[in-house]
Amino acid sequence: MLQGSDVVLSCNVTGIPKPSVKWRFNGGVLPASEQEDDGSLRVYAVQNNQTYEGLYTCKASSIAGTLASNMTLIVDGKLFASF
Repeated sequence: MLQGSDVVLSCNVTGIPKPSVKWRFNGGVLPASEQEDDGSLRVYAVQNNQTYEGLYTCKASSIAGTLASNMTLIVDGKLFASF
């Protein structure tokens, strides 16, 4: 993926009833408007600076409980890496 492109971070959760998904970035809540209908998160026009780098957390909740998954986004030059 080239710098300036969109990055999609997936949060694949299933359940009955369908869990609600909320995203956090470096501990802060992200606006729901950045979240896709399938629960993934689209980060627009990633650049090589610290604005986009950091810890993204996907938190899924339902009556059965809550689970969270962390991923770190590192932007390096013209390419990005997600671990």
